Amino acid sequence: MNNVRKLYLSFIITYQFFIIIIPLSTVIPILPSMELNILLFGITKDIVGQQKLRYELPEGATVPDLVEHLKKSYPKLHDLNSVMIAVNNEYGQKDQTLHESDEIALIPPVSGG
Repeated sequence: MNNVRKLYLSFIITYQFFIIIIPLSTVIPILPSMELNILLFGITKDIVGQQKLRYELPEGATVPDLVEHLKKSYPKLHDLNSVMIAVNNEYGQKDQTLHESDEIALIPPVSGG
């Protein structure tokens, strides 16, 4: 159970006059999670409101999972034409699995002439 976070919730079963407390973690499995460090640039930094972000995702999450979660947390990211994810100084691939030690950057659309 490495990196499994303990959930300190319980539910109560009442049986006749007895109350039985069972830890919720014995009923619902808790997935291990990881914390990612994400660097933000340009308009993405303005939308999120900071230049660095710590974001928690389940272990085994991929680049598209990260984009989906970020867009749910920060709906204004939907307004951007494109947002690229860089993982360890290279563009992230669609099937690429993320790891807690990865250096991740959110790259906004670039314009200019």
